[in-house]
Amino acid sequence: FFRYLLHKSEMADEASVQYLVDHNVPVIINNMVKHLVAEKPKDLLPFLVDFCTKEMDKASSSAKEADPYFDLIMNADLAKNEYPKDLEAAQASDGHKCLMAQVMTKELWEKLKNHKTASAGWSLARAINTGTCYPSSFVGCHAGDLESYNDFKELFFPVIEMYHKGYKTDGSMKHVTDMDVEKITTSLEAKSQEKIISTRIRTARNLKMFPLNPGGTKETRLEIADLMEKVFATLEGDLAGKFYRHTSMTPEETQNLVDRHFLFRGKDKMQAASGYHADWPHGRGIFVSADEKFLLWINEGDHIRIISMEQGGDVKSVFSRLSRGVAAIEAGLKQVTGRDDVYMHDEILGKIACCPSNLGTCMRG
Repeated sequence: FFRYLLHKSEMADEASVQYLVDHNVPVIINNMVKHLVAEKPKDLLPFLVDFCTKEMDKASSSAKEADPYFDLIMNADLAKNEYPKDLEAAQASDGHKCLMAQVMTKELWEKLKNHKTASAGWSLARAINTGTCYPSSFVGCHAGDLESYNDFKELFFPVIEMYHKGYKTDGSMKHVTDMDVEKITTSLEAKSQEKIISTRIRTARNLKMFPLNPGGTKETRLEIADLMEKVFATLEGDLAGKFYRHTSMTPEETQNLVDRHFLFRGKDKMQAASGYHADWPHGRGIFVSADEKFLLWINEGDHIRIISMEQGGDVKSVFSRLSRGVAAIEAGLKQVTGRDDVYMHDEILGKIACCPSNLGTCMRG
């Protein structure tokens, strides 16, 4: 279509054509015509203005210099799907080697380098980018979807066994996540509790209907945030509260959450190299209960981080709230989506997380 317009115009000299090509005009015009034909808008002018605005936003975004604290920056060799020289150097050194570097070999690379997972199109290059760019990392690899762990199991399974010492991924063990607080039959002594200033336990969950965030997009993150906002409306009692989005909270709300050490703010090079922080801050948010003891982080790294905390050392009370919260969120997700199974899980690996270090219960305290 662009060639047709050029043929009909009086500006078909070589310099004019080169100018248009250099500024991507042929692609823009062809895309515009495709959208016009597909959508056939009644109001043509607003449609064209909106289309051009979006194209300008894309151009501005692509022209922006990449920020290593937030943007995904691939190792130069991995970007070309070649075994990275930086990884070879780290493997040959006498210094620290992340778990990925201890497992990865050229032979394994050649075997798997062209494979991409079905859900997120996750590749081996993307999986090992963090440990290649930052050899000081401890684990050094990430998953982009559930299939990553099995499609690239020759990398991930040895890493998992090295991190979760004593656990076997050969099928002889099955992971069970049991959050029944009644099974905690021993409490801390009063003198021990008195020494504890505050207690905090958190767990991660990822939703089956989306890829993991390193393999996700701006759109999937926004869909997750929108879905969770509906889920939050189902919470009752001490679990009920308010959802704050990073893109719409006021400066006063932001400062208040920072002062209380509630708010996550990204800005981590190692996480950024996995794709954690892509499209920051879109799709990110934090839910805070009215009593500020039950929190959720949305799309910080995993889809949701569920947090229970309170002053003092009553660990059983904190865990009880976390258990109730995890169950309430799951029930809300099932109610809103109409699905029977909402959390991403595997019978061997347990609850699924982006980083192999969090697999299993995905819990830390």
